[in-house]
Amino acid sequence: MTTTQAIDLFKTALVGNNFSPKTVRAYIDDVRQFISWLATVSVSADEPQTITRLDINKFLGHLANKATTGKTRYRKVVALKKFFAFLKENRIIKNNPADTVIPPLKEKRLPHVLKKNEYKALLFEAEKNPRDYAIIQTILQTGLRISEVTNLTIGDIDLTNKTLTVRQGKGKVDRVIDLPDIAVVALSAYLKVRGEGSDEKVFLSRNRKGMYVTTVRLAVHKYLKKAGISKGAVHTLRHTFGTYKSLNGVPPKILQGIMGHKKLESTLLYVHLVDTEIRAYQRNTPL
Repeated sequence: MTTTQAIDLFKTALVGNNFSPKTVRAYIDDVRQFISWLATVSVSADEPQTITRLDINKFLGHLANKATTGKTRYRKVVALKKFFAFLKENRIIKNNPADTVIPPLKEKRLPHVLKKNEYKALLFEAEKNPRDYAIIQTILQTGLRISEVTNLTIGDIDLTNKTLTVRQGKGKVDRVIDLPDIAVVALSAYLKVRGEGSDEKVFLSRNRKGMYVTTVRLAVHKYLKKAGISKGAVHTLRHTFGTYKSLNGVPPKILQGIMGHKKLESTLLYVHLVDTEIRAYQRNTPL
């Protein structure tokens, strides 16, 4: 079996095992990048059984020389481990060359969080556009991922009971989130002027179809720029939600459920962010 055939088989298996399209794409892209690089330095790229542990470590060295982050290289090692483990389990190769490869350490960078005056300025810039204002308020008040925002349907919004349902979020798990009054008001105002669309997605583009992730990013970036926020991004709104909830005493386990984190350590990041903020306030506000 050729390497190309092995990758195609791996992709089919990932889809069959119900991995998300985003995860499948990421795994396959990383594996193909490795094979493409290997083809430029070795003849072993054509047959998976001839690939060695040394090949993988040389690839990591190549990425490091290109100033690729440890986080990115870590992700690629995970993809290669998954790929070669699949090949071994299905007896396509005898030995897994990635089995003993040690993933690089990931840099621990604290995400950017909007201060109160910044997210207030962001909302001010968007308030004349009911759709965009509702999108920003929804993320700020619920911590949804941008993909979860674009996947929301009319049936997922219950303004009477003030809840929002995320269908098949990350990890293929549904979750119900209570909506604060400020989010209910924003969504109600938008739905009154939304009109009919060609599908049931809540947030519609100009062609009356559900918005793409890229479209939402562009819309939010526009208001971030108008508000004079240079380091912000759409995901910054989610980080802001998590940080302020933690600051206001929401226990990590509960916050994990609201945000849809698979691992508690992802939620604990916001606890560390709060600790950092508290230390900064203490240093910068002497009596």
